[in-house]
Amino acid sequence: MRASAAINYSQLRNLLPIAGMALFAIMAVLLLPNYIPWSSVNFLLGLAGVPLAIAGAPTGGPSYRLFWWALAGAVVACFFPANFLLLGVLITAMAWQWEQWRGRLPLQAWCMLALMTPALQYVAVMASFPLRLWLTGVAAGSMKLAGINATAMGNIIATGGREYSVDPACMGLKMLVTSLLGGLMVVAVLQKRHQRYLPWWWVLLLLVMVFVLNIVANLLRIVTLVYFDIGPGKMMHELTGLAYLALYVLLPTALVAHLLICRKGHCSTQQLVPTVARRGHYLYLILLAVVILVAVIRHLRTENHQPTPLPTIDGYAVSLFDKDVIRYTGNGLLVYIKATAGILGAEHNPAMCWLGSGYALSLVQETTTQHGTMYTATLVKGHERLYTAWWYDNGAHHTTSQLAWRWQVLTGAHPFSIINVTAASHAELEAATQTILREGTFRPAL
Repeated sequence: MRASAAINYSQLRNLLPIAGMALFAIMAVLLLPNYIPWSSVNFLLGLAGVPLAIAGAPTGGPSYRLFWWALAGAVVACFFPANFLLLGVLITAMAWQWEQWRGRLPLQAWCMLALMTPALQYVAVMASFPLRLWLTGVAAGSMKLAGINATAMGNIIATGGREYSVDPACMGLKMLVTSLLGGLMVVAVLQKRHQRYLPWWWVLLLLVMVFVLNIVANLLRIVTLVYFDIGPGKMMHELTGLAYLALYVLLPTALVAHLLICRKGHCSTQQLVPTVARRGHYLYLILLAVVILVAVIRHLRTENHQPTPLPTIDGYAVSLFDKDVIRYTGNGLLVYIKATAGILGAEHNPAMCWLGSGYALSLVQETTTQHGTMYTATLVKGHERLYTAWWYDNGAHHTTSQLAWRWQVLTGAHPFSIINVTAASHAELEAATQTILREGTFRPAL
């Protein structure tokens, strides 16, 4: 009877990590249903790629290092509520349970999990913004070298009496994140095929190569679309992007990865065997789940804070446009002010918000004036034209750099907000933004 009881207890302990993974997965679904990008192409691609990265990959023995990382992250989330931090904690907690069951996750799996998250996809979008402006200039310069008269104006290339907008699809969320996920999947398939595995530093170097190839592919795509006058409404517009992704990113990655795996990869003789959770494992599970719940409660309290009176500005009517977004109208201007979500939070860049409202952004550029630097753009919807500008401001400092305002807040500066000013003409916008920056018109709202 004692031997039978010991076997049953051992089996139960072996099932405990599976129950732990299920627990943290359910918490993620229930606590972050609107944050996890269920229908995103990159999220679905990552779900398909993680099993490829795990299958047959060498693993180490189970450890509790991920428990301590998850616990530390959950404690930080109690004081700095952020959706991406909670999701990262839950992913780390699930990975910890996987380690207790099947061994350590390979680097490719970790990279795929990171690329699936909204936070990394948001970083890709924000990083692509200045890159698109740079690519526009390089593409126009390349065409000039080839004898084609082309001029770059912000994110617009003008040639032959026509204008072409370099939109986010050219160097944005889809191409950047998808190419990285595709490269990781190629590496995982080749490693599985050859039963040889690259050290982590070679995998990171391959990701850097994919990033560079992605920029080159987008540059070639822009030049091709402009030269052959392939507009966004044509099927060849999308097919060209897919073809260049395959030919200039995935194919070279596969060739280089094949050579590296054959020459630098090492064979794995380690067998995947189920491990048995240590005694008291359930106590660690309960502790981590409780701390995560505390972080979630604090997060919900922050989101459900009581509204405060809206700051008034002379000459402007004020209203609450959305949660944490104040709208001012007056003097022929439309002004939105949105507080940033702290140094660890993502903010809603006006470029993304206007796109969500049905406007296309044209002539996007960083403009330096006598009183400060800002992003400016033309908003287009049918025959309607509006002119908009935005920057980060805390009443004492203003900048267009996310790194700059986050660093200033980290070193004790007053929190920043996004100021987005929109006018009916470029002249009105230029005069209004200079007055706002010079006089600090909206300082009471910051």
